[in-house]
Amino acid sequence: MFLGDDFHHNGAFRLSYGFEYATRMETSKEQHPFDFDRYDTYRWYLDLGPLSRVNAQYLHGKIPSWNDFVAHASYDRFWQRQAATPYLTHVTVPTLNVAGWWDQEDFYGPLKIYETLEPHDTGHVNYLVVGPWNHGGWAHPEGQKLGDIDFGSPTSKYFQEKILAPWFAHFLKDQGEVAIPEAMAFEAGDNEWKSWDAWPPRRNTTEKRLYFQAGGRLSFQRPGGRGPDAFDSYVSDSGDVFPARLRLADLAGGGPAVRR
Repeated sequence: MFLGDDFHHNGAFRLSYGFEYATRMETSKEQHPFDFDRYDTYRWYLDLGPLSRVNAQYLHGKIPSWNDFVAHASYDRFWQRQAATPYLTHVTVPTLNVAGWWDQEDFYGPLKIYETLEPHDTGHVNYLVVGPWNHGGWAHPEGQKLGDIDFGSPTSKYFQEKILAPWFAHFLKDQGEVAIPEAMAFEAGDNEWKSWDAWPPRRNTTEKRLYFQAGGRLSFQRPGGRGPDAFDSYVSDSGDVFPARLRLADLAGGGPAVRR
């Protein structure tokens, strides 16, 4: 939960997600869960100021997870002992790791678990499936669209009927053969499922390096020299960010809709 999933992404704390999860999951109706005094929480967080004001002004040390976030701002022993990968030293049961390319919360975990188990998978029962989904999208009835993007087929339905159900039928009921290869991934653009005998794919692939360029560009060509074309930079401005939810102005028709 610190390295890549949920509350921290590569160590960067997800303020809105962490604060709202803690205040809603660790209170009851009798405890009067925290509630914002406005719809536009983006403005609320800007007005909050330093995070030290959260306990001083609102939570008063009563929310355990928030206290943990405050007390453990680095990858210390508190987070290390919760990490799953050090314990994944052998494969005891067939494992189907499922991920979504656009999972805003837990994309890191499935890939890391698969990678960590793979050297110990002498029985060849460690599998990986990655589809064009956001968080939980693999359980949706259809899964043909993500926002305005159409993938041309009901990807979630395909996963449930052609991959998930046969996989469980084989390993839980001894019915049929394993229906999938080592790894399956949906390739957006071509909009089709691809099968692989290893992940990352090694068959019919060529490794290439991508380089940052000036002007926010990427290129397969290494930047030359030390001039302005050799690097790019930007200023991180909390007052000019890309929000992850609809802003109040957007709901009123005052701007483009920004969705998760």
